Amino acid sequence: RICKTIFRDTSYKIFTLQMDYVDEFCSQCFNDFLHAKGIKHKLTVSYTPKQNVVLMRNNCTIIEAIRSMIYHAYLNPAFWLLTI
Repeated sequence: RICKTIFRDTSYKIFTLQMDYVDEFCSQCFNDFLHAKGIKHKLTVSYTPKQNVVLMRNNCTIIEAIRSMIYHAYLNPAFWLLTI
């Protein structure tokens, strides 16, 4: 369902899912789901900046976009948590 939603909203197909090594996303059921959808699952070591450069850059882009939206909408910074 999430794959269809992402494709519908962005017209992009998910080919690779890269994330930190987290137990709840390393189950056999989750791996079977990814395999059935044709998605490669790449795990990185937690707190390793060299492996997480793209993720950190994307997070900065998202945060800057949120700050810009709050500023241009003349919202109180207290809405910060609601926008994330």
